[in-house]
Amino acid sequence: MPGHELRIDAGVRLEFAPHVGILVLGRLIARGFREQPIQFAAIPVDPMPVSDSNGRTGSHVSKAQRPNVVGRAPEKPHQAGRIGLSTEHLRLIGGDR
Repeated sequence: MPGHELRIDAGVRLEFAPHVGILVLGRLIARGFREQPIQFAAIPVDPMPVSDSNGRTGSHVSKAQRPNVVGRAPEKPHQAGRIGLSTEHLRLIGGDR
């Protein structure tokens, strides 16, 4: 949202489903370190068996693993501890704020 700020802490890993990204209309602050880089990656996928009209089964389609929610919710508005955020399309792991 315009006028808001997204902070990404050192050591955070953001995993995205295929064709999903992030759009920040406000301010983005991302500070990583060599020992704790910020990582952007794809959510791991498992082959999903697909049956064709002839009854044959193959693995032509990939299915994203259902991510787990990790960490805890923010203690107070605008103050977050170590949190995790997971949906079908995005997984955020780590952070120490």
